[in-house]
Amino acid sequence: MWEGFDTMPKVKLEVNTEQRILKSNIAKYKVFQGLEVEEMAAAAGVSVRNMYSKIKDPETFRIKELRKLAKRMGVSITQLLEEKE
Repeated sequence: MWEGFDTMPKVKLEVNTEQRILKSNIAKYKVFQGLEVEEMAAAAGVSVRNMYSKIKDPETFRIKELRKLAKRMGVSITQLLEEKE
C-alpha cells in the first residue's frame, strides 16, 4: 500500500526558549502559590479547558491574560516571562 515507507519519518519538535521559560515559570508559581488550574482560569478570565490548552501552548496566552494570571500568582508579568539566573 505505502511502498517505500517502512516507517514514518520522525518529526523533530522544537519548543522555543521563550515558550519553555513561560511554561516553566507558570508551573513553578502555580506550585509556590498552591493554585489549582480552575483558580488560574478564573483569574485569567478563561475557561478551565482553555487554561489547560494555554499552559500546554503558552504562545496562545494574550497579554491581558498573563497580566491577570501574574497578579493572581503574586508576581510581575516580567517574572513569568524571564528566566531567573
